[in-house]
Amino acid sequence: MNPAWAGSWAWNLTDGRLWFTVWNVGLAILLSLGALISMAASLAQHWALPAAVTGVLGGLLIFMASLRCQPLGSPVFRSAPIRFVRVWLSMLRLPAALSALFFVFPAGAAIAAEPSAWTLPVGGGVGLLMLNTAYAIFAGYFISAPAVAALTFVAALAYAEYETLEYGRTLLLSFIALLAWLWFRARRRFYHG
Repeated sequence: MNPAWAGSWAWNLTDGRLWFTVWNVGLAILLSLGALISMAASLAQHWALPAAVTGVLGGLLIFMASLRCQPLGSPVFRSAPIRFVRVWLSMLRLPAALSALFFVFPAGAAIAAEPSAWTLPVGGGVGLLMLNTAYAIFAGYFISAPAVAALTFVAALAYAEYETLEYGRTLLLSFIALLAWLWFRARRRFYHG
């Protein structure tokens, strides 16, 4: 059993139709304008950093805004012979595609602006993948509260970054340990309720 439809269930998409709300349209316009401005700045100054940073931050914001994990708490999945990882990954398909689609355009502009700094957009893509994965773990733990998941994720990330700057990179291990604990708890709740 492959829950390919679980992502649309999480979004309440009936008949495959995406409903446009004021929030979705406003966020899309705001992110598009930010991306266009940073891409133009990168191309005008021949500097890859503005577009690369916008690609990572915009991609993460799109991922956070579009990920819904409510089906992880469904008794339908708990009683079905399906693994937690498969259901969780099916929730990530649409948000990951939207995030990657947004990231590609500023990253391409960053490479065009400064071809010798190609490692900056590539590193940004790897960073975006890691940030998206970390947020997906938070969203999997806070199933029915995406706003709480977002606030907790941002707070934990900011605190880990602050402590890392002050005490060194080994404190990032505490953030990784938090992610492992949240993953374990989300998986346990999926199997045992």
